[in-house]
Amino acid sequence: MKKSPRPVMQTPTVMTPAIRIPQPDGSILFRAGKPTVVEAIVMTPTERIPQADGSILYRAGKPMVLDDLIGAREAAKILGMSPRWVGSECALGHFKTAQKPGLQPTSHWKISRAEVFERLKNQPE
Repeated sequence: MKKSPRPVMQTPTVMTPAIRIPQPDGSILFRAGKPTVVEAIVMTPTERIPQADGSILYRAGKPMVLDDLIGAREAAKILGMSPRWVGSECALGHFKTAQKPGLQPTSHWKISRAEVFERLKNQPE
């Protein structure tokens, strides 16, 4: 009997974009834009567990919500760091959601936008 692939659950999420309005005195006013409904994708990754006899056990991991992913360059602009620094942090595993979607050594790092803003919020002044 052929096993069917695991379903991916989609739950609606509401996002409200920020609108930048330049003011005559040079300052910028931020206003909330029109709320839009976005589908959030929940993925259940597979964990690979090596066994003592040399075999490999596969099991379901912790489900995670995949919100929009950004590249290392955009994350670096948000954090005020260099793209190379963000890439090395991804390689060291300091970003939990960092991944290389292309599975190639030359593919670029993708990081969850929420994790980048969480790190920005927790940065010392």
